[in-house]
Amino acid sequence: GQKTLLEAVAPLLKEHNDWALVIAGKIDKQDFFTELKEIVTKNNIENQVYFLGEITEIIKVYQASHTVIVPSFTEGFSLVCAEAMSCGCNIIATQNVGVHSEIITHKKNGYLFEVGNVHQLQNTMQQVIENKFLHLGNQARKEIIEHWSAKKEAKNLINIYASTLKNTK
Repeated sequence: GQKTLLEAVAPLLKEHNDWALVIAGKIDKQDFFTELKEIVTKNNIENQVYFLGEITEIIKVYQASHTVIVPSFTEGFSLVCAEAMSCGCNIIATQNVGVHSEIITHKKNGYLFEVGNVHQLQNTMQQVIENKFLHLGNQARKEIIEHWSAKKEAKNLINIYASTLKNTK
């Protein structure tokens, strides 16, 4: 989803030179990375887009971020989304991908957009940048703490195992 992200955000960065985009994570294919850099160059936003690559101190990046965008087309669980929310980030993610639509309630603890929908992502980001959409980082963090902790997931898993064992006896 990085290409969708860049296409959506590029015009906004040109209008708002006090904003920047940081893309963290490994990009496996050099051709794809070249394509992303071409979008950046074509839009003259080289001074506002940073490619960090794969990093180990991701929590620091989340904590320094106003908004985290997870534009994935596919995900297993989507650890990035949950981590960013637990750090109190405003979150924008693709709906019905991984657990995005399960942990994000649109406009209550984050924002959702249709997979690959450049216009919808751009509109959401514009609302965020212009403070027309609330910063929902505190609500996002509360959702993770109350409903998605490792302890709660472990308890749920134990209950499933216990129920399965009980039913097989």
